[in-house]
Amino acid sequence: MSQADDRIITAADQDEDFATEATLRPRTMAEYIGQPAMREKLGIFLEAARRRGEALDHVLIFGPPGLGKTTLAHVIAHEMGVNLRQTSGPVLERAGDLAALLTNLEANDVLFVDDVSDLDVVLFDAADGDIVDRPRDRVYGGERLVVNAWLEEQVESRPEAIPLDILHQDSELIVLDKPAGMVVHPAAGNREGTLQNALLYQDPGLSRLPRAGIVHRLDKETSGLLVVARTPRAYKSLVAQLQAREVKREYRAVVCGVMTAGGSVAEPIGRHPVHRTRMAVVPGGKLAVTHFRVLERFRAHSYLQVNLETGRTHQIRVHMAYIRHPLAGDPTYGGRLRLPAGASPALQQQLQGFRRQALHARRLGFVHPLRGDWVEWEREEPTDMNDLLEALRGDAGND
Repeated sequence: MSQADDRIITAADQDEDFATEATLRPRTMAEYIGQPAMREKLGIFLEAARRRGEALDHVLIFGPPGLGKTTLAHVIAHEMGVNLRQTSGPVLERAGDLAALLTNLEANDVLFVDDVSDLDVVLFDAADGDIVDRPRDRVYGGERLVVNAWLEEQVESRPEAIPLDILHQDSELIVLDKPAGMVVHPAAGNREGTLQNALLYQDPGLSRLPRAGIVHRLDKETSGLLVVARTPRAYKSLVAQLQAREVKREYRAVVCGVMTAGGSVAEPIGRHPVHRTRMAVVPGGKLAVTHFRVLERFRAHSYLQVNLETGRTHQIRVHMAYIRHPLAGDPTYGGRLRLPAGASPALQQQLQGFRRQALHARRLGFVHPLRGDWVEWEREEPTDMNDLLEALRGDAGND
């Protein structure tokens, strides 16, 4: 046996680690310390539900971090004698994610959604019907909560032996370079060959984590860096950093049109009111902030460095199209292909053959969940984007 095998302390997760947190929490209302007024009211609700033999009505728990909201959810489940299923708002990017959880619940189970403010919801004031759509707006009670659900067929995720380009792997996380053309999560129409399928084969232990540890995602035709959590600790830390906008996400993009200067786009993004598979800048959408800087200018295109402050679905693609500089090759938001007047044959061929959005997640940085130090990775653009850039640079019409 090697010296490493003899170690009593190891950074790797052990099976008993997953149960440790639960044993540290109070399990009953009698063991829950503090919040006497809340405990009294909730105790009445719990007792009434038990006597009716029904599930507890919807409960909204709000307060600052560390107040005990998650602990209280565990107490509620134990008092009702049912299971607790736990998730968080940032994880539920698609309504299909919520549907998958709901279909797997047993009768009267408790579903605890942490950070519910990050869900796509609308609050209506019951008194006057006004929409309360800003995260900072107070909730006083009596509001009606409406969840905008866009249901999708749920597909079981199975391990598949798909090669992955892994830049880094340790006991807590995996950093990889996703190729263009790979879907991140299985869904209707993409049941196999996804990143999640590949990760479950690479590390079967990821099946214990939501979405196989994937804490953020890239569109199918966007290439670049992704981080995957391998432990509950890493998952919680990375989600928290994403929520706090502390993760560095830098992209490279080729857009249509010649930009005179960089800037920022701060416009809310939500479902397109007509085309429900698309996103758009819409009133009442989620806050979205995109910063960009011009790296190079060409005859009819610009090469950008783009940094995300938030992480909404299709954010860069929607924001660039909104300011009338859509991504080159974008089949959804780019409109009809228009070749620059006088473009060289090489450039015409590249533009006509480039059938995806010219977007690459080049740099990714965050605080390591275990060590606490800042870590960062970079991966240059793939061959197809480099070929496009070389054709743009070599075009005789460039200044």
